Amino acid sequence: MKRFSIVLLCISALLILSACGGSAPEVSRPVETSVPEAEAVPPQEEAPAPETAAAVSPAVLSPGAAESSTLSAAFQTDDTGTVYTGAAVGEGFTALNDLLPEGTGYVSRFLLADGYIYAAVKDAYFSLEPSSLLRFSLGENAGEGELLTDDLAADGRFVLAGDALFFRSYADGGLIRLDLTDGTLEPGIPDCAGLLAAADGFMYYAKADGVYRNDSTLAAEAKLFDAIPGELAAVSGRLYCLRSSGEAAALECRSVDDGSLLFSADLDGPADNFLVSGERVYVPQPENGAVRIFDRLTGEKTGDLPLSLCGSYCVLHCAAEDALYYETFLDELFPLCRVSLSGGDAEIVGEIIMF
Repeated sequence: MKRFSIVLLCISALLILSACGGSAPEVSRPVETSVPEAEAVPPQEEAPAPETAAAVSPAVLSPGAAESSTLSAAFQTDDTGTVYTGAAVGEGFTALNDLLPEGTGYVSRFLLADGYIYAAVKDAYFSLEPSSLLRFSLGENAGEGELLTDDLAADGRFVLAGDALFFRSYADGGLIRLDLTDGTLEPGIPDCAGLLAAADGFMYYAKADGVYRNDSTLAAEAKLFDAIPGELAAVSGRLYCLRSSGEAAALECRSVDDGSLLFSADLDGPADNFLVSGERVYVPQPENGAVRIFDRLTGEKTGDLPLSLCGSYCVLHCAAEDALYYETFLDELFPLCRVSLSGGDAEIVGEIIMF
């Protein structure tokens, strides 16, 4: 347990530095995040009034804006269902360490797009130093890689939208636009506190006073709501997040137009991460030994998935081939586990890379 105590101390240090303006590593685990914890808001049985005082324009892309946008992640699946990650080694998935040149470093987050691997690289998971953003050819011969910037925030979050990348600067915390056609760097949003989600040409980010929506022009900023969630997912015109109050929590769904609450589904205990896949939302509750399953459109609870292998925490990473991949803590190790969506016992398929 000494190793686990050290991990908890490291996480606390990261959160303190993030609050002071530095960049910190993703979701609860050890999950990197560059934004503060959500405000304590009791779950609501009825939808409250929108939290933002200002009128918000409908979610319509600006003329000339990119029509697609994707946020980097620690895990990703391709069109064939193959799982890729730089966060673990093991069997049943492709580790980026096997594709990228030896000595590349720890890949905290990445994107597979247009025949390339865009990778956020640093020395180790707990490093507070700036990340480098590199581009490699996707395939057996990735080459040495092209350095795009060495001023990426330590959390490794970036968005690909059309022919541009958007990322938070380690040096000043501002949101930067990188034109992939000529390598030009352009300052964008100076007071961005962290990238949260991206989909359908939009990106969602935090400022000190709440969550905002914008597109690749960076000229269509709209505030959606006040409280900043630790994690946000954007899927088909909807935003999903968790709200906690003491030992209670709720899964919330909000409109991308104005941030208004569409539904709030109560959970029977604490929760700190979730995964949206297909028409379902999965919320792990390790204290209850299960993953709660909700209908993505209605918020109705449709079932539970027992966690036969689960320690003090559970972080869902991706869904692929009718199974969930998740991280936990067992016997002073951080295994990557796989559990079938049809039930049955989970199995350890790898180990999370910490150093």
